[in-house]
Amino acid sequence: MPIQNIFLDKELQGHRSAIYALTPSFEPGKILSAGSEGWIVEWDPACSEIGVKIADCEDRIFSLLVWPESDLIIAG
Repeated sequence: MPIQNIFLDKELQGHRSAIYALTPSFEPGKILSAGSEGWIVEWDPACSEIGVKIADCEDRIFSLLVWPESDLIIAG
């Protein structure tokens, strides 16, 4: 069945180029994103439309994994 109605709810700002990865963050309701500029950005869409950069790598990031048991974010 084709999707007929798509509505833009919010436009989140914080990256300056393409986003390749999204994953839930350590805290409920927050998400992490990563992309071609090498930033990992954390978002709380319920409270703000502007993300907070929490890490900066030297290369593109295509995948993210949050490992809560070890307080790690694994980026690839």
